[in-house]
Amino acid sequence: PAFAQQKATLIADRVEITGGDTLLASGSVEVFQGDLRMTAHSVIYDRSLNRLIIEGPISLDDGNQITILASTADLSDDLRNGLINSARVIIDQQLQVTAGSLQRVDGRYNAMQRVAASSCQTCQGRAPLWEIRASRVVHDTIEKQLYFNDAQFRIAGVPIAYFPRLRLADPTLKRATGFLVPKIEVSS
Repeated sequence: PAFAQQKATLIADRVEITGGDTLLASGSVEVFQGDLRMTAHSVIYDRSLNRLIIEGPISLDDGNQITILASTADLSDDLRNGLINSARVIIDQQLQVTAGSLQRVDGRYNAMQRVAASSCQTCQGRAPLWEIRASRVVHDTIEKQLYFNDAQFRIAGVPIAYFPRLRLADPTLKRATGFLVPKIEVSS
């Protein structure tokens, strides 16, 4: 298992081992492993299946400018594969991508369904200044690209343009060709 291959620190209010293969940590769970930091309400680790079942609220910070917030997750023990529900991905504190579900594939791809992306702060009851809605988005964390399917660009909640396919560089990429993430500036 990944936790055995790399040393991890687990802090929780309660930790118990059941059946010899299952570890249950509950109450303010924190896991540290290298640059990775995860917090959750409870974590069940099944060593026989190499699987983690996590109950939230979940915060997963990979140490590389990407934070994932979610409600529940079912992941491999190395956190490279699995399903995360009700996810919000924050990239470099600049771009928020909210998804109904997020599928992690090989630690490289995050495939998201029913997506809204914006750099604007989410306001209670109000649409962000701009956003991109899409049926599916794939974030390639190695190439630092976001690939949108059936994308709709909206300003103040009003659809402005439709793109069957759209590629954007994620905010951590220094140089790229294509569309830039919109940014509003005021100066004299």
